[in-house]
Amino acid sequence: MPYQLSFTIHPEYMEVELHVQIVAERELAEALERWKQVATLCKAHNKTRVLAIMEFSGTHDNEVKFQLAKGAFDIGWTPELKLAVVIADNTQRNAQQFTATAMNGLGYEMKLFPKPRQARKWLLA
Repeated sequence: MPYQLSFTIHPEYMEVELHVQIVAERELAEALERWKQVATLCKAHNKTRVLAIMEFSGTHDNEVKFQLAKGAFDIGWTPELKLAVVIADNTQRNAQQFTATAMNGLGYEMKLFPKPRQARKWLLA
């Protein structure tokens, strides 16, 4: 499994840390798998707000990003979930902007941030 996921439950939200190594030919399947795991954790802990702190090695192409957003509902993601994603690396954060745009266009609430404090403020607003 080319990613590591850990999580902490807070009173108002769930925080997940994801360390992702993108593997060619498996990008979509693995992205769907990890976000399905996050959605399952949200449901199990009755949380609708997620602070995701992510580190990436590698990149997804835009088709994978679009298919991930398009498949979000099928893996348990719902419009009630609010997702704040922290990616400290500016290049990686900019590369993920397409995903955020696609998710928002499909009715989900997602925003990218460089620092956890900014993300937490938006998430809890």
